[in-house]
Amino acid sequence: MKGNILGFTAEDAVPAFRFAKAGTADGKVKLAGAGDACLGVTTDVDSADGRPCDVQLDGIALVECGGSVSFGAAVESDANGKAVTASATPGFATALESGASGDIIRVKLDGVGVPTTPVNAMKYKAATGGVSKNTFVKLGSTAGEVTTAGAGDAVLGVALNDAAAGADVEVQPYGIASVVASAAIDAGAKIKSAASGKAVTASTANDVVYAIALEAAAAASDVIKVQVGYAGVITE
Repeated sequence: MKGNILGFTAEDAVPAFRFAKAGTADGKVKLAGAGDACLGVTTDVDSADGRPCDVQLDGIALVECGGSVSFGAAVESDANGKAVTASATPGFATALESGASGDIIRVKLDGVGVPTTPVNAMKYKAATGGVSKNTFVKLGSTAGEVTTAGAGDAVLGVALNDAAAGADVEVQPYGIASVVASAAIDAGAKIKSAASGKAVTASTANDVVYAIALEAAAAASDVIKVQVGYAGVITE
């Protein structure tokens, strides 16, 4: 069931079945990027720069997947306006069926317009070597830069996007975030940074705790929700 569809003008090329966001002028839309707040999803017609572009604002829409998406998952836009699993809820839409990269799936647009980047996130530049999404970062040696945290490092927060050296990176210093595990982790465990900025259980005396696991990680590379923020020091 389609919802409300409004006509706009494309600012640059906007393909069909993609998330779209507000352009730089009234009445214009452009392709949404990773983490952008979206107006809705484009219909089944590609729009060239300056041409009409119809955008569905609510209801059940069709969108192209930018990766593997599970039925019922909250989804958001990737860098190309395609649907990927949201890094934080509620996302922009809910997947009504599963799909792989390139598949066109049905989504419910009840979350459209709600940015997934937390309001407490801060913007930095990635230092040499870049940083990876869902890993702990620390302050770099240059003002305004962050770099990947290592084992035992003082953690600034969690990177919310992949960023090459010199690129912008959003960092969440506290609140609920997603982080990659370096090994199995129990729900409720105290967390510190391991090598490569991944999460590991803090269990040794004098370990500084920077997060609490809100769910378990069955194995390395699992992405889990954690409560980020300084939580004390292991004393025994």
